[in-house]
Amino acid sequence: MELIKAGLIDDEETWLSALQSKNNVSHSYNKEMANDIIEKTKQKYVTMFSDLKEKIERSWL
Repeated sequence: MELIKAGLIDDEETWLSALQSKNNVSHSYNKEMANDIIEKTKQKYVTMFSDLKEKIERSWL
């Protein structure tokens, strides 16, 4: 991932999990899977994107 090489992300596992969730959401008609994606988004992914935004603002702007 280019973001890792650039030093913008530290937790590759969470990013890959978010990518998998994104891929699953477009093909999911399973309520349990959808609820799992919603919970992961609230618990992990929002923070992940906020951290990236802060790093970009500090280092790149």
